[in-house]
Amino acid sequence: MAQSPDTPSTSTDIIDYDESHAQSIDQQIMCPVCPAETIDQAQVPIAKQMRKIVREQLAGGASEAEILSFFADRYGQAIIGAPPKSGFNLIAWLFPVVALASALVASIFVLKSMTRKPVISVTSPESEIDSQLDPFLQRVDSDMGLGEGKQNGNLRGGPTGDG
Repeated sequence: MAQSPDTPSTSTDIIDYDESHAQSIDQQIMCPVCPAETIDQAQVPIAKQMRKIVREQLAGGASEAEILSFFADRYGQAIIGAPPKSGFNLIAWLFPVVALASALVASIFVLKSMTRKPVISVTSPESEIDSQLDPFLQRVDSDMGLGEGKQNGNLRGGPTGDG
């Protein structure tokens, strides 16, 4: 047995409800006059009245869903602190999870690419190109009759072989 915190204690004010459950419901209902406060935080008269209604409905056997629906019917869906987990409002619940997972995956890829060691080529690009051209240069030298006096068949000294 618990007693309503907003009323004086007399034998007629004792209501049978679970206070922790009542406080849990209070934390889900926004105060209609206080910006960004639930009725468990607000100290204005309407918040006190709303807390009393929560306790009266709990004592009358109403479920949490029925109490929240009661307030939503009177004040609109905005009175409920968290959007319902259905329909379009489901995006509000799923988006943060999806965004966090995407950011985590992107971070892993970025970190992996940053930790890879770059491949360092031992040969310079010019010598690599020269080695690929050597067979063609040797053929040109042999076709022109210049290949007999050359060591590697390269035309670097000009067509006559003077370097």
